[in-house]
Amino acid sequence: MKIQIAVISAIVLIFAGCAVKDEKIVPPKKEIAKKPVLQKSTKKPSEAITAAPTPEFFRALDLSVGYYDRLSKKNTLFNYGDQNYTAAQMRDSLLLFKKYAASMDKEALLAKLDQDFLLYESKNEKDSALLTGYYAPVLKGSLTKSDEFYAPLYPYPQDLITADLKRFPTSNSVRDIAGKIEGKSLVPYYTREEIDNGALKEKPLLYLSSKVDAFLLEVQGSGIIEVDGVKRYVGYAGKNGHPYTSIGKVIADEKLMNSDKVNMQTMKEFLEENPKIRDYVLNKNKSYVFFKFNEKEGIFGNIGLSLTAKESVAMDNELLPKGALAFIKTVVPKKIEGQKVVARTEREPFEKFVMVQDTGGAIRGGGRVDIYFGEGDEALFYAGQTASKGEVYLLVAKKESLNHITK
Repeated sequence: MKIQIAVISAIVLIFAGCAVKDEKIVPPKKEIAKKPVLQKSTKKPSEAITAAPTPEFFRALDLSVGYYDRLSKKNTLFNYGDQNYTAAQMRDSLLLFKKYAASMDKEALLAKLDQDFLLYESKNEKDSALLTGYYAPVLKGSLTKSDEFYAPLYPYPQDLITADLKRFPTSNSVRDIAGKIEGKSLVPYYTREEIDNGALKEKPLLYLSSKVDAFLLEVQGSGIIEVDGVKRYVGYAGKNGHPYTSIGKVIADEKLMNSDKVNMQTMKEFLEENPKIRDYVLNKNKSYVFFKFNEKEGIFGNIGLSLTAKESVAMDNELLPKGALAFIKTVVPKKIEGQKVVARTEREPFEKFVMVQDTGGAIRGGGRVDIYFGEGDEALFYAGQTASKGEVYLLVAKKESLNHITK
């Protein structure tokens, strides 16, 4: 690329002639240093934490303990900005937290956290945090195509090749790419529109009755499909490598709907009622997700743990420690009898301990959290209407406190 730019610049100079003399020299722009995605907080845990763990939370915590235990014999490190923790230390940090939380009231717990734990805050470049929600759709499907079931879910294609650019010396800000081989070159893989028009040779895993449902399942990454009375759990297998484009933003930018009324539920209804607009909007997102059947029942995050509703969250696992203990503060839609969609003013606090047990293609950078709300329509209510600023904290035990663990 640099060679091409140099050649083009030379051609411009040749044909520009004397005009080059008047060209102004523009000084290079100063690079703005990016803020770290995780910084040690100036607050004490007791100043940031406003709620005690729920009973359901300990299930999620125990799963992370098992995850760290399995990694404890490997040379795996988890970074908190100013220091690293081994998997064994991460496990023992959770066990210490559990020991305190299971036997103390909130005030005593906060006092122990002040004494034995470090508090880190995660923010984005705007010095804030954005919290959204996701869920597992429960849908009906078929293994064979029909007039009713026509929208395919595809498995990972055999000709799709991915490359982790962190392993290459030319790697920069892009993390990975995907494509296919043509001759001796790696070229971009098929777009959503090309796949929709039959570019893939693979046989679909199954078929759904709605293109919009299939698309939303891609956005969520996992779901439950009922086929002939049997529940089949499907999970993320990979993607085509094209960048993700928010269809909500497309709808709002092109004024296809009132921007105040754009959320997951209203977009679904609008697109179902307008098939021509549906295809246009969906194809604006060139990204495409492929699926696989899960061997076990449950909805699993990227570290192989079964997710716990309202206790598991997704964050950027390239930048933040997997499986970590966190505390989040935001607002979620208020449940009102008989209303599937509520006004944005109808919100209530959502402040709780959670475990970082998943990630996502659109969950990038600091202060970015996606809350897993569970399965089905109840979870859709919260996931489809949660998008608010808030606060995000990660907690880890001081290394000198880890000898308090009684194994």
